[in-house]
Amino acid sequence: MEEEFYSVLKLVSGEEVIAKVCPCHEDNETILMLDKPVTVKDIVMTKNGMRAYRVEPWVKVVEDELFFISMDKIITMTEVSDPDTLRMYRRYIRDTSKDSDESTARVKASKTLGYVSNVKDFKNTLEKLYKSS
Repeated sequence: MEEEFYSVLKLVSGEEVIAKVCPCHEDNETILMLDKPVTVKDIVMTKNGMRAYRVEPWVKVVEDELFFISMDKIITMTEVSDPDTLRMYRRYIRDTSKDSDESTARVKASKTLGYVSNVKDFKNTLEKLYKSS
């Protein structure tokens, strides 16, 4: 196996795929191992003039993260050098990973987090302050 790198692949199907790629050589044939591939659905310009991508999993019906593809299914590929594209891809992978469930878990309000009372009690407190001034 060779060293992994981030790549954009244009497939014969027309899809554009971004993934961490590792070439594997077997029987005089090169096969690419794609780690967490995503397909580009849309490219939009943000308000500050930057490009943003709407991506989704390349294969949606399984939870596998590794896929193999032969070189004859690829029109072209290039290593990703754009830091914004890399940042977008890594953020998407981080946000959708199974391990990120902990980071999205709901936190209940408490007095230590700033929760003081309910709206009705707070309203009564404000009315008392207003009347006493």
